Amino acid sequence: MADQVVLLKDGKIVQVGAPAELYEQPSTGFAAQFLGTPPMNVLPITELETQIPEADGSWFLGIRPEKIRIVDSGLPVEVSAVDYMGAETVLRLKHHGNTLMARIDGRAEAVPGDRLHIAWNQNDVHLFDKAGTRLGGG
Repeated sequence: MADQVVLLKDGKIVQVGAPAELYEQPSTGFAAQFLGTPPMNVLPITELETQIPEADGSWFLGIRPEKIRIVDSGLPVEVSAVDYMGAETVLRLKHHGNTLMARIDGRAEAVPGDRLHIAWNQNDVHLFDKAGTRLGGG
């Protein structure tokens, strides 16, 4: 990776910065999903039970897979795939027809078809408007 990255989309500059800056503070939904494996989850807020009072129905919520944790009560999801990688497990999850990816340390005790609840810290949330531009915070 370079010291500075110029991220282009359709021949236009989307964001310029250090790789960590693009990863941690993406300026658009496109930038958010460009870096990271798996990429950031970007989902319509209307499909999520969110605790973001100012959230407009046309906004999108972004959350990195490694920020998602399995909890006793939270957003209900169904496991559709489990990829055990040794040091971590990547879970493919479904919520109201949307797919989310969660990266869990170690081995997650889950199999396809399991119903789980997930959560994340609100400080880890990125908000994007309907045009894909990142809104303040997160």
